[in-house]
Amino acid sequence: MRTAFCTAFATLLLVAAGPAQAEDRHAGYYYPQPEIIEEYEARAPHLPESDRGRRLTFVSGIIRQIADEPYPPTYAIFAKGAEAEKLIIVGV
Repeated sequence: MRTAFCTAFATLLLVAAGPAQAEDRHAGYYYPQPEIIEEYEARAPHLPESDRGRRLTFVSGIIRQIADEPYPPTYAIFAKGAEAEKLIIVGV
């Protein structure tokens, strides 16, 4: 069960990541400009049938699983964007 969850989670992250930004407006101000930029090519297939509802259901399922643990969560998960296309994971 946990392996299937991790696989599905990794797939969603890769699909939701989208293409990298050409210019990072925070580089040089908050952190130094990168010397080397690499583009990651995902091994996971693109899921064109994914929509906002499916992504929100996925995030809700993760949150429910985190809430069922006997200890406080170590991270929080949010879906952002008009189509919930961004997945934000924040360490607590």
